Amino acid sequence: MSTDGGPTTSGEQTRLIGQLQNLLEKQLQLARQGDATSERFGALMGKAGSLLEEMARTGIADLADVQRHREELRRRYESVCLIVAAQKAHVSRELRQIRRGRNILGTYRRNIRP
Repeated sequence: MSTDGGPTTSGEQTRLIGQLQNLLEKQLQLARQGDATSERFGALMGKAGSLLEEMARTGIADLADVQRHREELRRRYESVCLIVAAQKAHVSRELRQIRRGRNILGTYRRNIRP
């Protein structure tokens, strides 16, 4: 791997792209299972971020080979974002219902006391 920010080999490009695709696929699987808030999901996000930083630092992101994979990577990333957003909205609705229920119980409790 090139550590000086210089050009990288085709094998390194393929390896980094493959790793990023695998990380995004694992994130998608966890998100689809409703596990987008787990530590494992967060760790995968951190690894993906590190890979992207490495790709930017070494100039891989600008190479033609990578450009061909960019659209697929973007689609996977958008899928992860959509699933996480949907789960967040679902959890927000549930929390609102819980708060409403707690408020109702509190009101009953205050009105029942002599």
